[in-house]
Amino acid sequence: MDDLTRLLRENNPFRDAPLPERATRRLDDIISGRRETRHDVALPPLRSQRTPALLAGAAFVVTLVVVALVLVSVRPQVAMAVTPNLLELRPTVTTIDTLREDLVTSPLNPRPTATSRGAQWEGWFLQLDADRPAATFIQPQRVQIAWGEDFSGSSRIVAGTPMTADGSVIEPVPAGAAAPGTTLYEETWGPGEYPVPFPEAPPEDAAGMRGYLEAFLASLGVTEAGSRSAGEYLYALSSLMQFWTLGDAAQRTAIEVIVSAPGFQVAGETTDRAGRAGVVLDIAPTELEPGYRTQLVVDIRSWRLLAVERISIAGDPDFHIAPDSVTDYTLWR
Repeated sequence: MDDLTRLLRENNPFRDAPLPERATRRLDDIISGRRETRHDVALPPLRSQRTPALLAGAAFVVTLVVVALVLVSVRPQVAMAVTPNLLELRPTVTTIDTLREDLVTSPLNPRPTATSRGAQWEGWFLQLDADRPAATFIQPQRVQIAWGEDFSGSSRIVAGTPMTADGSVIEPVPAGAAAPGTTLYEETWGPGEYPVPFPEAPPEDAAGMRGYLEAFLASLGVTEAGSRSAGEYLYALSSLMQFWTLGDAAQRTAIEVIVSAPGFQVAGETTDRAGRAGVVLDIAPTELEPGYRTQLVVDIRSWRLLAVERISIAGDPDFHIAPDSVTDYTLWR
């Protein structure tokens, strides 16, 4: 049994019975790469060719809900794809030490929000296609996920507004873009069919959250040599937030787990792509995503996770990716 099949079945509450025919068929399509791309929605990101076991697990996490980087045959003399500008950084007085101290000492929200099933976010993922030139605009997509205790669920992806690299709106809508608000993908799943790798609600204490994320990483076959890194915890956390909307306590705890781990530095302050101020944590590459560094934007007043951005360090001219390009970002609103 491959890692993807095992992970899906271990997290299916009806695992003593065979998977429903539709779920089995979809799973086979995902594994084989046969899953059809509809309405210009690409497949989930295949982020590493070097770690097939990890790749299978990572593909499972995002299979139902996000846009992908599709690797294509090389075309000579093709311009680099348009990608979002890097976030502009400003100096900050925040350090790793003050960040860790403030997490412990700053007051809690007197009216905290609660963690709930389902998730919503806005994201953009670099998409390349063998049948057309490199992208000349950026079109984010909004994702809506809902699922219940019986593991029924729904996934919906809606087109956002096309933009230039600096975030300026393009009007009228350029050729090749979907009209903003267009539903690009929608599917519903019956009881027991929606595969969720996080069936239990995440803990709200640091030790519990750390163990919860480590269990997910272990299920992917991620080796543990010494302490887990901030990048590994962020990878697991980003996957978790595709299935759960974290309340205030869980978000604060998740930030505590990340900043307590090695492998990050405070890069500065920024304004994210939704216009919100936050501190940027620059997180080193991991074996999960070699060749990429990640930026996590955190609101240190409310202790909320605002955004995560993945950046190709060396780029890849074969796939029209310039060095130090943002290849995907996610905004949690």
